[in-house]
Amino acid sequence: MLSWCYTRGPKPRDLCGVGITFESSPDGSLMVHSLVPGSPADACGRIARGDVLYEVDGRCFFRADRAAVSAAMLGPEGTALRLGLKRGLRYEPDPVFHVDLVRRAAVAGVGSVSYVGGRG
Repeated sequence: MLSWCYTRGPKPRDLCGVGITFESSPDGSLMVHSLVPGSPADACGRIARGDVLYEVDGRCFFRADRAAVSAAMLGPEGTALRLGLKRGLRYEPDPVFHVDLVRRAAVAGVGSVSYVGGRG
C-alpha cells in the first residue's frame, strides 16, 4: 500500500504519501487497487480502481520497480505530487491523465508502505 506515511528510516513520520494502494498486474504495471478513505487520492475524486500508473512528477514509472515508485511517491507532508494515470486497457491509445495531489500525514494508525499481491 503506498499509503499515507513511510514507516522505515530514521524519521518515519517525515515522509508521507497520498493514500493509494497499488496491485501488480501480470505485465508488471501497477494498477490502483484501492484508495484510503479520506486520503488526498480519495478526496480528489478522479482516481479509480484499475487505473494504471504511468508517471510520477513527470517521470515515467510504467512497469517500474516498486522501491523506485515508493521513493518517488513519498515526500514531506504538504508537498505536491503529480501522478500520470491511464484508465482502461493499458494498450489502448487513451491518453494519460494527470492528477495533482498534496501529501498528507497518516491518521488512525494508517501508515505503511506495501503492495497487494504480485511480485516484488
